[in-house]
Amino acid sequence: MNALHPRSNKTNRSPYFYRIFNDIANNSVLDFGGNQGNLLHFVEEIDESKYTCIDVNLSSLESGAKEFPKAKWIHYNKYNWAYHHEGNFNEPFPVVPKHDYVYAYSVFSHTSLDDFYQSLKYFISRANKKVAVSFLSTDDYPVINWFYEKRIKDYGTCIDIRDYVTSDYNSVYFMDNNIQVFNQEVYGKHDVRFFLALYNKKYLIEYLADRGIAAMIDHEGDVPFLVITI
Repeated sequence: MNALHPRSNKTNRSPYFYRIFNDIANNSVLDFGGNQGNLLHFVEEIDESKYTCIDVNLSSLESGAKEFPKAKWIHYNKYNWAYHHEGNFNEPFPVVPKHDYVYAYSVFSHTSLDDFYQSLKYFISRANKKVAVSFLSTDDYPVINWFYEKRIKDYGTCIDIRDYVTSDYNSVYFMDNNIQVFNQEVYGKHDVRFFLALYNKKYLIEYLADRGIAAMIDHEGDVPFLVITI
């Protein structure tokens, strides 16, 4: 997969950020899975010196550091089914100071639920004000259809993930476009390239509540976010 996420009107996700956060100019931002700093590029109110990007892809971070030298760029050498097979499964989270806002877009569509949960605990420990994390929902037909058509176009094959819209499954994982795992974590598979995870929204909120995390869902746009106010 291409390490650098493209920038265009179609890939500009700043409206999500603007909708969820406020008083942007006066607050620090931890962008988890931020690639080359596309959020910093599109949201001009973010103070470059108050922005930290964490990502598993070293080349993306190097590119971002050249463009935004005042920001902080941290390599997280964690294994990822879709993006970083050379990483460590048990890589500890980076040690960083607290930031006012923690943001993660299109990260946990490519990880297991356990990774999702462990990351949320880390985000809460690093946030002063608010955490916002996007995810894919089993009831979002337009988004699921987009992923299905993209995989057919890019990879030539894909199981019909549209069958799982409004499914009764709490979590649905698609691995290499044709292997499905329902309601369980993914372990022991080390060569998955095309990993996609979708969650039932009600289940996700209940799962987190059972573990002491009070979250709400923001779903005004086409992508839902888990939002946690500190």
